[in-house]
Amino acid sequence: MIARVRAACVLAIVVATCATQVRVGAADVAAPPPTALFVRGHVLAIGRGFVVFDSGAALRLRNGTPVPAGITLGSAIEITLDPTSREIIAILREPKTMHAYAIDIKDVPADDLVGTSAEPRASLPGLGASAAAALGIATVTLTVTVPANTPPTDDVYVATDRSNFSPSEIRMQRVGARRFVTTLGVSGDARLRYEFTRGTYATVERDRSGGIVEPHVLDFGAGKTIETSVTRWADLD
Repeated sequence: MIARVRAACVLAIVVATCATQVRVGAADVAAPPPTALFVRGHVLAIGRGFVVFDSGAALRLRNGTPVPAGITLGSAIEITLDPTSREIIAILREPKTMHAYAIDIKDVPADDLVGTSAEPRASLPGLGASAAAALGIATVTLTVTVPANTPPTDDVYVATDRSNFSPSEIRMQRVGARRFVTTLGVSGDARLRYEFTRGTYATVERDRSGGIVEPHVLDFGAGKTIETSVTRWADLD
């Protein structure tokens, strides 16, 4: 009798253990919950349900998401995106430490940006025309021709006073052996000061004699397209 009781107890323990293992196994194979996405960049404008970055890209702001006080043109922010809707659900202003896996706004896939194929897009990448108009944003296409001794594998960047002239702020698109282009978003009647680099302070543009070049000034009312050139780079003769 005692032996039968002991056997029953052992069987009960085994069954319970197996059931637990099955439940754990089922949990192990279940799809993990989606995680948030983190994106960093510099602000051009926030309003009317959008956050627009100085690269021209825009993401939708979920209704009710708090916007930290003190965000101004050029402020560095890190945003949290809902992994399903791709809406912004949190904003950090000038974060002391950004998530190591946060991606730059320039690397966000175009499909995640605001705008649809049914809505005509402004020349501002990723931003629908109606959203651009609502935010009072105009665009300027900036084209630059660089010196013949520019290394053919180097990228060219625009550094502006929105980022305190960060040398790799906006990477331009190559459209020729020595020509690069980008589209800048300008808010309201703002004036933008800018200069060209190859990605570092050591490679900023210089004048013909190697002297410092005063930043160019982009005036909102100046027009939609600007053609300019770099005479010389700081690190090259």
